[in-house]
Amino acid sequence: AAGKTVRTMQGTAQAGLNRVYWDLRNDATKTPRMRTKPMNDIEFTMDADGGRAAPGFGTLAVLMPPGRYTVKLTVDGRSFSQPLEVRKDPNELVTEQEIKASTDQLIAAQAEINNTVEVLNTAEVVRAQIATLQAQIANDRNNADIKTQADALEQKMLGLVSRIVDPRMTGHGQDQVRYPVKVGGQLGYLADGIAASDFAPTAQQREVNVVLDKQVKENRATLDQIVARDLAALNDLLKKRGLKPIDITVPPVVF
Repeated sequence: AAGKTVRTMQGTAQAGLNRVYWDLRNDATKTPRMRTKPMNDIEFTMDADGGRAAPGFGTLAVLMPPGRYTVKLTVDGRSFSQPLEVRKDPNELVTEQEIKASTDQLIAAQAEINNTVEVLNTAEVVRAQIATLQAQIANDRNNADIKTQADALEQKMLGLVSRIVDPRMTGHGQDQVRYPVKVGGQLGYLADGIAASDFAPTAQQREVNVVLDKQVKENRATLDQIVARDLAALNDLLKKRGLKPIDITVPPVVF
């Protein structure tokens, strides 16, 4: 009803009758991806794109509350719109106010998850490029200072990644029992707890969210500082030596 897009879906675009189902959820959060192998597991096989799933850190799509919506179909440059009403289950005992409180908290959780994904993905892209750089200059004594700076940057990025997921986790076996759950997994666990019912979040859930939100913002601030100082200094040195700088694009922060 506020005019905001909650979900975008692609149909088959084939001639004839087409049907697209909406599961009443909004667009899912961004996908976290690791670009380096698990620590102490050189034999680990990465996916075809050179990445791997971030163990214990998934995505979140929020069930939309009752209300008025608009369905818009765009095909061959033409658009068609129709109103849609999502109704509350008459057997539900919760009020629409409680449903709204739950939805609002989950939407806020999506923002926290998206920002955490951006921090993780950016740090991992940097780490992957550092690994390539280190292999390139491994036997070049003239670039020993670059190796030193790159090692220092790698350790800072690894420390940041370690706040979000445990870099030792492979996603297989007993990983999630053996290693502690970091903020990436904690955000998902909290969201799952809130989404388990339509009732408003509990006081404890709100308190935990405050703690996690603080960590999310601290991690983003740490990334921004590393990029502005350490990465910038390394890239300046790489350019002077005629080497390819480490290329990243950090999306603007939205809280």
